[in-house]
Amino acid sequence: LRKQIQKRFWSRSNAGADLYAYRVERKDGMTSIRARYRGKEVHIVIPFIDEASTSNAITCWLVCLEQGIQQDRIKAQAKHLQAVDMRLQLLQGVNNCSVVNDSYSMDTASLAVALDFLLQQEHQQRRTVIISDIPAAIDATSYREVVDMLQAKCIHRVIAIGHKWIDRKSVV
Repeated sequence: LRKQIQKRFWSRSNAGADLYAYRVERKDGMTSIRARYRGKEVHIVIPFIDEASTSNAITCWLVCLEQGIQQDRIKAQAKHLQAVDMRLQLLQGVNNCSVVNDSYSMDTASLAVALDFLLQQEHQQRRTVIISDIPAAIDATSYREVVDMLQAKCIHRVIAIGHKWIDRKSVV
């Protein structure tokens, strides 16, 4: 006999979601999230401003609520979350440069998130991306999509490392 799986979801646009995150405000390196869960207004503040971390935090928030963890406890702990090493780390480089280290995962979806995060760093006028081979990209079309993405985000310089990039130099 198979047990029925209960599905839960959160959304920023669907008021019928289990957790409806209707207001997300970023300021001073923090993100304030206001939501509705089972008819109640709930709120947390997380110490991140990037989209990936915000989405991950909302997902964890819903899981905690569904597991019966009290909202006050979630709210108190959320502000102490720590960034995942090598995932959208903003580091100070030399010559007044900033370095975004996003080597934790490498696929086109992660690259898109990292590029959006890079563009949020408004104090940097010129942007360089250092990119390695992409394990999930298996053909020239995948690499062409990456090149198109880099161009669309107005990246000034790209340093590509790896045999697959060399094999696909006609794409660049």
